[in-house]
Parts: sequence; structure tokens; C-alpha cells
Amino acid sequence: MKKTSDELECKYGFILADFKKSGINESTILDYVKEGYLSETDDYWQLNYPALYANYKTDYYNRRLKNPEYGKGKYIKPAGKPSQIFRPLHLSISMLKDPTMPIIITEGDKKAIKAVQEGFPCLSLGGVWGWKCKADTIDLEENPEWELIADIIPDLVQADFKDKEVILCYDNDMYHNLKVKQALCSLANYLKSEKGAKVKLIFLPKGEAKGLDDFLVANGADEFQKLLDKAEFITLEKIQNKLSGKKEIAEFPVEVFPEPVKDLILELHKRMDAPIEYIACTFLIVASILMDGHYAINVNPGTNWIEHPILWLAIIGDPSQKKTPCLNIGKEILNEYDRILSTNFETELNEYNRNKEYYKRQKEKYKEAIKKGENMELPIEPEKPMKPRLMTQDITKETLAYLMNINSKFHLGLAIYVDELAAFIKSWNQYKRGGGNDKEYFLASWSRERQNIVRKSDKSDYTFDASHNIVGGIQPKVLYETLFGKGIECYNGMIERWLYCCSEYKETGISYNSDEEYDLSAFTKICQKIFSNVVLHPETINIYQLDNDAKKLFQTFRSKIVCLKRSGKYDDITQSYLEKQTRYTARLTLILHCIRNLEEKSATYFDVYNAVKLFNYFKSCFEVITDNKLNYDEKEECALNFFKRKNLKTVSPTELFRNNKTKIKNIKTAQVTLEGLARKGYGRMVKAKNGVSFVYYGS
Repeated sequence: MKKTSDELECKYGFILADFKKSGINESTILDYVKEGYLSETDDYWQLNYPALYANYKTDYYNRRLKNPEYGKGKYIKPAGKPSQIFRPLHLSISMLKDPTMPIIITEGDKKAIKAVQEGFPCLSLGGVWGWKCKADTIDLEENPEWELIADIIPDLVQADFKDKEVILCYDNDMYHNLKVKQALCSLANYLKSEKGAKVKLIFLPKGEAKGLDDFLVANGADEFQKLLDKAEFITLEKIQNKLSGKKEIAEFPVEVFPEPVKDLILELHKRMDAPIEYIACTFLIVASILMDGHYAINVNPGTNWIEHPILWLAIIGDPSQKKTPCLNIGKEILNEYDRILSTNFETELNEYNRNKEYYKRQKEKYKEAIKKGENMELPIEPEKPMKPRLMTQDITKETLAYLMNINSKFHLGLAIYVDELAAFIKSWNQYKRGGGNDKEYFLASWSRERQNIVRKSDKSDYTFDASHNIVGGIQPKVLYETLFGKGIECYNGMIERWLYCCSEYKETGISYNSDEEYDLSAFTKICQKIFSNVVLHPETINIYQLDNDAKKLFQTFRSKIVCLKRSGKYDDITQSYLEKQTRYTARLTLILHCIRNLEEKSATYFDVYNAVKLFNYFKSCFEVITDNKLNYDEKEECALNFFKRKNLKTVSPTELFRNNKTKIKNIKTAQVTLEGLARKGYGRMVKAKNGVSFVYYGS
């Protein structure tokens, strides 16, 4: 062995020195030398590529120069030829052909050799864009079938990756090199959309171990296996979001609910094939509506900072995302308590009618007594009961004032619970014949401020504490046209008062097989306890406080928000949003505490901790919404709708222009639009001799 090592050192010193940097052992190197794939001269070493699906040496090579010229690369590959995929000698062709066996693709031959040496099946590309080639390297006249794939290397076009798990592992410079990130995500898109592969991405941790070989040398095979185990399949939408620079929605922290309620939410998620976020937020708003008027939290007794359970919740999603079915769960629960209020009202009304008849008789007796000169006390007319309600769909200020005037006598808020928020939001900007400012009214209701509403039509004069929970669904595009109609820089106090509930969940189509109806009692029992105080003690307001640990955590959270606001990283609207979220975190602390432990009058560290988790989720939704608004491109949206409407897979700039002249003014604009969509992962531009086309992947 010593003799073999010395011979290698003597004849292949440059190879040994270079390959050992990647952790490749002498035995592996010797196999490549013996098989004639690896050779060395005075000026370079050369690695010839094995055929991808056959055991022979191709004439394609990678040559590493010993002394490259200043300013030029150290690697040389055959000129005028499309790149090839490198298959390490010890990676069996049968494994590569087996659709059930995963394969890793990295950048750089030595990295793939090292990976295979350590037991990981791996191919490599000559660089991050090594899977692409120039159209002029293919003779399209002899190979017309290549017209739409002339910019993809033949090895990749011919490779059979259908239903095969392909794991992409590029160097860790992708964290700061946008071109590497673009190349990685573009390859993932191509493999998913055109090769039918199931794609995962591995992100090597930041540090000096830049590539796969470096990582294996520094950390060993077990650590890389952990990265493999954690890698998740990537969706087309996630790739598009990454390439578009879109922010990601944080995972909804369903664990903030007590275990039985959390389990119920997860069961409903499976039964309905609907987003967890929509169901969970519906539960939050139901609890808030039942609590409003009878529960509050004194965040800081020293300043009398009191927050009431008032949430404005916009559930955002496309028509197919089941916003309404999720909202209907809450509506059905609340209807039950509205029926209780209605039943109580009917009882009081019957009692009133009896007292009214008695009053009428007594009044007649009083009149007779007065005529006779007898003394008799004037009977007191009974007060007619008023019917309170928890929610309404009538959103005119006059109606809300009338209903709130009634509810205020019962210390109840009044929820606006609608399927679609669009009409409600649009109504703020409509001309009001009787004058008044609906927007100012609602801004006040967010903080439960006192209102005085005078109705000239019937000379009514109402004074009450306006308090409205608001919930409904809305489509992203409609949201931008209404609440964000004047742009996110518009500072009107409305945008930042909402909790935005977004979801990336896609309907699976999997049916939930069960003969049993779902049981909501894990949550409705809590609702019953909350509401019983409202019915039994209508005059009582339950004021909660933070215990000492909760105070410290809340103050830490608030200090972080102040630091964020002062950091200079945020515009005015986001700073205002962060301030409102501080108040929302206090409100959510109260709601979560009452859901978990209604009787205990002090909210705990755990309640604040969970409320901060919700803050992080809602903050991420706000960032996604505002980011999408800023990056919205009407022409790109027009093109995407055109692809979907026509069910197209390929389109030329000319075709796009001719069919969409109102939005896309000329062919050049059409091409720029398609190039923008390609950069964002919705497809790819194909450059061939007959011009340019766009291959659409979907969205």
C-alpha cells in the first residue's frame, strides 16, 4: 500500500493534493486513474466524464490548470459543446434508473465523488447554471425536436427523473449570492414542472464549509444525513415566492390553544380540508365577541392602560380556500347565544306585556280616582325591554348606533360578522346623505370609545361606548382595491388596525371518512362558561391583570417593539402597525387566558408568551400583504390570467401582445413581462433559432 501511495504521489501529485482537499481518498482516486477517467500532465489534471446511463468514457472532460493565467478561470471544459452531467464511477446506473431511489445533485465533480464515497448517491453539474446551454450548440435542423429545449443540456433532457426524489445541494454562498439562489430555484422548477421530479432543497449552513465536500470533511456523513432527513419537498408556489423575493407566512401556532381545542382545530382541518389558520382565528374571534363588554385586561394599573377584547380580523384567500365554511363554524356557535338572548328577551317582553296591561288598568283607576277627588298614587309605566344581539350584518352607522345603544345597557359589544368584507370596507368611502364620518366612528369603536350619535330623522340621541369586533373574508385582489386602494403609504389609521389571516394551504381533495358528526364541545364548553357571566351578571365587568412574570415578559416584548420602531427600518405605516400590534398582544393575552383559565383573574407568563407567538404570525401576514402590494405587476398578472384562461403551456411575446393589447402595449413589453415571470419562477424563456418563447409552469 505504501508503494502504491508513493507511486501515486510521484505520478499524480497534483491530483492527490487537489482531490484530498475535498476529502477524496487514494483508493477512490486510484479507481478513476486505473479506469482511464483521470489523468495528469505537467500543466493540468483532466477528468473525463462517464456516460450518464452507460459504462463508457465520453470525450467530455473537466480540466484543472496548475497555473491558470491571471484573471482567467482555473477550470477548462470543451468549447462549443453543451455541458454534461457528471456521474461518479461508483454510482451505479441501475440505482440512477430506479425511480424509487433518491438522487442528490450538486455543483462540482469532486463534491459528487466525495458524496458517493461517503455513501450518498450524487450527480453534479459543472456550475450553478451548468444545466443550461446556448441554443447554438445544438443543430436544430438535424434535431427539430429540440426546438423548445435547445437551452437545456442534452443529458438533463434525456434523464428520466419522473417521480424520482431529487435533492438539490448547492454551495452555501446562495445566502448572499442572488444568482446562485436564482439558478437553484430555476433548476428546481424545471425538474418539477418539466421532468416530473419530486424536488427537495438542502441549504448547507453558513460558514467556511462552503460546498458539499467541505461540509462532509468538516462535519462527517452523519451530520449531512441529518440535513437530508430534515429536507422537505418544495412546491412550485414556494419556489415562485423565493424567486419573487416574497416574504413567507409564519406557521400558525395552533399550540396556543388548550390541548382539547387544539385537537379539535386539527380535526376540523382534516374534515374540512381547510386551512388551520382560518379555523383557529375563527375560534379566537368567537371568544372575543362573547367576551366583549364584560371582560377587559388592565395591562398597566399605574397608567390605567385597559384593553378590551376587540379584534378586527380579515381572513384573506381565494374563493376556493374555504373562508366562508370556516367562518360559518363561528357563526353557528354565536347564533346559539343570540338565540339565548332572544329567548330571554321574549320572556322579558311577555312579562312587560302583562305589566303593561296591569299598568293600563291602574291608570284608568287613577283617572277615576282623580275625578272623584280621591287620592291615588300615579302608576309607573313599565319600561319596554329591548332586544340585544351579539352580531349584525347591517353596517350602516345609524343602525349600529341604534343597536349599540341597546347593547350598552347590557354591557355588550356588537360584532360585524360578514362573509365578505369588501362591501363593508367600501361603504366607508361612500357619500352619506345625512353627513357624518363612518371611518371616524369605526376608528373609535376599535378602542371602545364613547360616541354620541344624533339621528335627526327621529330625533334620537344615543350615547354609548362603541365596541365592534369585525370579521369576514376577502380576496387578496379585492383587499388591495379597497383597504389598500391608495397604497400602503396611505396613513389613515385603518390599515394597521386589522389582523390579517393568510394561509398557503392548498386543498388536498382527500375525503375525511367518518360516520360521526364532529363534536365542537371542546370549544363550546369554554364559550358557555364565558357567556354565563354575561347572562347571570349583566352589570359585572371582569377586569384581569398580568401577574409579575407576565408583566416582565410583556414589558420585554413592548421594549422590543419600541426598538423596532426606532430602528429606521420601517416606514410610518409599519411603525403604526407595530404599535397597534402591541395593543393586540395584550388583547390576545386576555382572550387566550380566558379560554384556558377563566376563573383565575391574573394572566400568566404562558398567556403572554402565546400571545407573542400570535403576534409573530399576524406580523408575518402583514409583511406578506404589504410586500405583495408593493411588488404587484399588473402586466404580469394579466399574462398569468391569459395562460390560465387559454390553458397554455407555451406562448410567444407576439401571441401575448395580440391577445392582451389593452394591458400590454407592444411586443417588447410582452417580452419584458415574460422575462419578469421567468425570473420569478412561473416558467422559463426558451431561446432557439426561431425566436423566443415562454414555457409556463403554472402557479
